[in-house]
Amino acid sequence: MRKEYDSDSVSVVIKELLIRSLSLLSIDSVASSSMPGWLYDLTLLLHSPEYITLLAKQIYEKSGYSAPVVISAFRRYFSMSVKKYMTAIRMDRAKSLLTATKLSVLEIVSRLGYSSLSHFTRLFREYSGMPPSQYRMRWEEKHSVAD
Repeated sequence: MRKEYDSDSVSVVIKELLIRSLSLLSIDSVASSSMPGWLYDLTLLLHSPEYITLLAKQIYEKSGYSAPVVISAFRRYFSMSVKKYMTAIRMDRAKSLLTATKLSVLEIVSRLGYSSLSHFTRLFREYSGMPPSQYRMRWEEKHSVAD
């Protein structure tokens, strides 16, 4: 039986694939030849939509290394904690979803693993300088085509 897809669903899937591709490119630009292979593989995994909601403890388990080893590697190669790294990934993904899709802010919050809209909004404001709705509106104004 053939499954029908509406154009909005297909569009969202394509845009999310593009977002993931851009995330992977950013990892390659950060990775150095001296970065351990396990850390490179872990960062690729963390940029995947299905792993973007992992907590630090789950990340340590996925790495196969102890928490101190992972913490030290993140500080050495990314100059930040695991938690800050994950927050940065989530905020970048939120920006991409706000500009590339019509998903509501609540849908984006849920996809990124946040349980509180107010917490997400506070973090997003710290990273972008404005709340998510305003970010989307400004982006649309800047990129709208004049009639």
